[in-house]
Amino acid sequence: MLQKLKFSISATFFLTLAPLGFCDVKLPAIFSDHAVIQKDVQAPVWGWAEPNEEVTVKIGMQSQSTKAGADGKWKIKLDKLSAGGPHTLEIKGKNTITIKDVLIGEVWLGSGQSNMAMTVNRCLNYEKEQAAANFPQLRMFKESSGVATQPQFIGAGKWEVCTPETVGGFSGTAYFFGRELHQMLKVPVGLINSSVGGTPVESWTSMEAQKDFKELKPLFDRWQKSDADFNLVKAEAQYKIDIEKH
Repeated sequence: MLQKLKFSISATFFLTLAPLGFCDVKLPAIFSDHAVIQKDVQAPVWGWAEPNEEVTVKIGMQSQSTKAGADGKWKIKLDKLSAGGPHTLEIKGKNTITIKDVLIGEVWLGSGQSNMAMTVNRCLNYEKEQAAANFPQLRMFKESSGVATQPQFIGAGKWEVCTPETVGGFSGTAYFFGRELHQMLKVPVGLINSSVGGTPVESWTSMEAQKDFKELKPLFDRWQKSDADFNLVKAEAQYKIDIEKH
């Protein structure tokens, strides 16, 4: 599934919790060098700081300021930006973060199972495709996979410029889509890949959302029971037994 990111970013891996004890202004990894920001919308920029700390975000000729809440979270919305770049994105509180080589264009999220996770270097004619993958205005962000019952702070992914050296490990489906979009629209394109092979849809759905669907109630009840019954000591002992057997 490929989905355009517009006014708010609602993908599972963008839902974040503010870590406690921030002194400096901090950002999720999605805001880093070589990033792409969605054009023609009031794109959000957010992060964490000390409670009540003033934070100023600058890009191009515009500057937006806000204050962090009691929980340390802050968010601003940029005025609409036209496609182009590169720009420098500056976030300033008690410290200053400078993000370089930021483009404005189309931003799309690719998520799902193995059909989205399969990389370019496993696709048909991959050697030819990799050799031709020289697109400075096509950027790729790959989020590392993990398991959690609550939304997590992003700290693992990074943006990369599309080159023959970087494209091989990125989603083939997302790359071929983004390449065509970039060539057709003649604007920068940012691709975000958050996919895990073999995952059912409920693993991408919050417990709160699953409660509202009677069709998912058996799955939800089973998960609650297995979570309540889980015993780490017994599980480790059983794991050792299973390893010895096989």
